[in-house]
Amino acid sequence: GSGLPVISWYGVSGRLYTLSSSDALANPSSWGNVPGYPDTPGSDDDISYTNLTPDSQPQFYRVSVRLP
Repeated sequence: GSGLPVISWYGVSGRLYTLSSSDALANPSSWGNVPGYPDTPGSDDDISYTNLTPDSQPQFYRVSVRLP
């Protein structure tokens, strides 16, 4: 592999997925949407994100799902 961090999840049709990231789990206000991944529609297939510019700080990710 490329050695870059990859986040993948299965996206179900009829659902919208938002990927968020934070460098501090204990700080709820530090979470922000990953550019290009707000309301990504599921298509009964994998959805993935590769962090092309990882920094030296640990990074945490979460995926939110909602109905359109």
